[in-house]
Amino acid sequence: MDYIKRMIHISLFIVCVGIPLSLLGQQSIPYQTGFEPPTFTVGSLHNQDNWLVTEGVAEVQTAKTYEGSQAVKLESNSTVVKDFNGSGLSIVWAQGYFCGAGISGT
Repeated sequence: MDYIKRMIHISLFIVCVGIPLSLLGQQSIPYQTGFEPPTFTVGSLHNQDNWLVTEGVAEVQTAKTYEGSQAVKLESNSTVVKDFNGSGLSIVWAQGYFCGAGISGT
């Protein structure tokens, strides 16, 4: 019986998640960034390319990056906002590379 419940749960997950993801695969990416110049300059992320720092500190910096020459450093308990209104999409997918206390990897 547990096997049947798990199969139903997995099937529902595929139906609910698989359809939106397949629709997203047919569209171009409306926004992506590596926080690189000339769009971004070293310093506060606030008001660069319509990013807002609403709490704490978020800085474009060059000391530690994954790729490219710049990356964003977020202090603990910081909040950043990027408005995607007008894109016509109801799902936002964020991908990034993170390092810091409690994060494993390189």
